[in-house]
Amino acid sequence: MPDSLPLEALVSRALDLARLGERSAWLQAEVAEEAARVHGVPAPKWAAEVGCSASKVRQMVRSVRAFPAEDQRVALLSWSHHAVCAQTEDPRGWLMRAEAGAWSVADLRQAIRETRQGRALSDEEARAAGERILQRLRKWAEGVPAAVRREVAASARDWAVGA
Repeated sequence: MPDSLPLEALVSRALDLARLGERSAWLQAEVAEEAARVHGVPAPKWAAEVGCSASKVRQMVRSVRAFPAEDQRVALLSWSHHAVCAQTEDPRGWLMRAEAGAWSVADLRQAIRETRQGRALSDEEARAAGERILQRLRKWAEGVPAAVRREVAASARDWAVGA
């Protein structure tokens, strides 16, 4: 295994790659995965370093681990297709179905959703869904008075602990 870059160099590299747009998604994912694997950086810490959500970091790491080599990816399908497939128990199978059916990302999500109906969410799926809700709450809270935010936060805490 080649020598790894220091953590600060990985952060700098990730920020540079983010400026390249969606073309760099796989490179960004590879850098995030290396930071997690080599340096043990948890998703929330990496997210804070590079300016995205922890959920996005987990998605990147999961995607690059599901499709680590370029020849395991489908060039005609988007990063989003791969990321959605990586959330499943059979990433390669779903990717092949999406390619064969020329599915959009929405079509792919719908097919996966239909397959999952009647089955409980995995811990990872539940965590990702919860983080999406938190992101929406953060966005909502930007324009809300502090007193209202505190009231809603108290209600959420009471609900979370089962009160």
